[in-house]
Parts: sequence; C-alpha cells; structure tokens
Amino acid sequence: MLAVLSLLAQVSDTGCTVLLTGESGTGKELVARSIVAGSSRAKKPFVAVNCAAIPTNLVESELFGHARGAFTGANSARIGRFAEASGGTILLDEIGEMELGVQAKLLRLIQDGVLRPVGDEIDQRIDVRILTATNRKLENDGAAGRFRGGVRQPAGPRGAGDRPPGRGGPGDAEAPRGDRGRGVPGDRRGARTGGPPDVSRAAGG
Repeated sequence: MLAVLSLLAQVSDTGCTVLLTGESGTGKELVARSIVAGSSRAKKPFVAVNCAAIPTNLVESELFGHARGAFTGANSARIGRFAEASGGTILLDEIGEMELGVQAKLLRLIQDGVLRPVGDEIDQRIDVRILTATNRKLENDGAAGRFRGGVRQPAGPRGAGDRPPGRGGPGDAEAPRGDRGRGVPGDRRGARTGGPPDVSRAAGG
C-alpha cells in the first residue's frame, strides 16, 4: 500500500497517462479519483467510462463523438466522452475490452492530443488527461495481438508490482463503495478482495 501511495504522489500532477491494474473491486476508480484530487485538474471535469458496457458498434462514437449523418440515426452531431472531459480527466475502465481499431484512435489522442469524430473530416485538439484501468493481463493480450503496446507500454516505475491478491490476509480490503454505482463494475457480492491496484505510467504521458 505504501508503494502505491508513493507512486500516486509521484504521478498525480505529472499529466502522464496512468494504467491501473487489479481485480474488480480493488478500488481502481477510487485510486483514479485520488490521482485527480492531487492534480491541477482536481476542479475540472472527471468522466468515468466503462468500456465493456458500451455496445461494440457504438464505442467509437461514444468516446470520440460523431458528425451529423455519420450513420443511420445520427440526426445531429454529438460530442464524445473525451470532449466532455476536456480540460479535465477521463477514466477508461475495462480498457482491455476495447477493439484494436478504437485503440488506434486512442493511441493517436495519447500521442498527439487530437481526435476525429466519426464521420467528420476535421481533427479536434483535446486537452484531457487519460487514466485507464483493467483486470486483465494486457501483456498477454498484447502478445496475442489483441492489444496495442503503445497504449499499454509502461514508461515509468511499476507500482506495487505484479503480485496475486491476498485471500483473507491482513493485506485484504473491502471493495470500496466508490468503485460501485458509477458505471465502473466493482465486486457486487461485497466480498473481500485483493490488495490495492497496481499503478504504472503508460507511454505517451
């Protein structure tokens, strides 16, 4: 826990992209909110998105927005979740469920700070800090070609390290309530879960 808190203090106000890893219910959204609270964006918008809860065919328009007429039913232009978080921070939970094509657009946003809404021909510059979270082993998904290394690749020190969560020991903690009810799945059973999430700085930050 001390290692995690120390790293949180280091990354909070750096503006770097952060990857939080850990089982569902270990408090990844709570950690994300702690990072935001210690940053210069604390009073700016904070948007939490559960990538796994968005239908596959709507993920791109939900995140990046769309132009009028971009697809059937798009009767008006709509800004995406990144634009909603402009000036502040967005948390992309369950980032491991994101399709490769959407990952490519995310990587461009991380590296260049620009996005293009679906059906639009003009890039938009967005100032947003990106935090990501997953309960998956993204290095395994990367090796299998399911996840882009540029989105996942650590660029700084690891947090508490890749360790299996405790079961019933003194390091266990109850799933924080802050990880429930905001579109980010927690441990719905209220069971005791593993230790705090691991934290790493990702490329592009």
